[in-house]
Amino acid sequence: MTRFLFVFALLLSACAAPQPAAPVVPNTAPAADWPRQIETMDGTVTLERRPERLHALSLGYEEILLALAGPERFAAVSTFALDPALSNSISAASRVPRAIGRDPEAIVASDPDVIIAATTSRKDLLDRLRAAGVTVLVAPFRETIDDLPRTIRWLARISGDDAAAERMIAAIEQRLARIDAVVATKPEAERPRTLLITGAGYAVAGEGALRSSLLRRAGARNAAAEAGIQGDKQIGLESIVAIDPAVILTADTTRVDLAGQLRENPALVDVAAVKQGRVIPIRDTQLSVLSHYQIRGIEEMARALYPNDFANVTFADFPERF
Repeated sequence: MTRFLFVFALLLSACAAPQPAAPVVPNTAPAADWPRQIETMDGTVTLERRPERLHALSLGYEEILLALAGPERFAAVSTFALDPALSNSISAASRVPRAIGRDPEAIVASDPDVIIAATTSRKDLLDRLRAAGVTVLVAPFRETIDDLPRTIRWLARISGDDAAAERMIAAIEQRLARIDAVVATKPEAERPRTLLITGAGYAVAGEGALRSSLLRRAGARNAAAEAGIQGDKQIGLESIVAIDPAVILTADTTRVDLAGQLRENPALVDVAAVKQGRVIPIRDTQLSVLSHYQIRGIEEMARALYPNDFANVTFADFPERF
């Protein structure tokens, strides 16, 4: 009898004890949505089930997938995702237990369900990963800021995070619409001639360069393109003087204060942007990484170009998770 009362008391206490809150279930594709057909550069690939262990060979893809699927769905992140000079997603990436480089053995050892690559990924690395029996999916398109919604939806189709992808795209479109509304009021001829400079070698974004589209979306006239420069090209100080831009935007990192170097260079004292105090740093990670964080780069460029229009506007960071 005593033993019965003891067990009964234990059961009562267990029922009365507060239960832990149910975990939040991510808004991912239900099991009925699988298998899925994924279009890749190498043809159509069938994924039988939602991959639970992701790895990406593009920092931009990592940033998007960390915000869609979450760090708990990563087999490993790249060491680039943890570098403050390169990454916008250090907080989320740091919650992935394993960080690796582009070593095929380390990638295979992380046991990913799928590896997602961009068109720029090294072919020799992809070949070695495929030879090890890993499923490798290469994007069937070249990534640009204009195609960002397509990229997000393609990644979400792989990870099964379609609803989160649509939330991300809606946020992007809303933020770009605010920039577009201001830029639309500026006649083309009155938009500031702007030079976007990256690195100590003074690389500029000419016609056709990926960053040229960021300048255009922010409301700038691309001074490098107007000077006949094609693609990304290094130029000397004498070329900066000859172009004489009204605004210089620099892609600065945690390691390089390029804007300060240009402002203090005696060879540039007669350049309009320097004389008018319009040499303005933009965080390089918001310009160079092909992810939703490029929208932050466009916002900061637009603020630099049109400070009066955005004087009372706060550009909030994107949430870590959509």
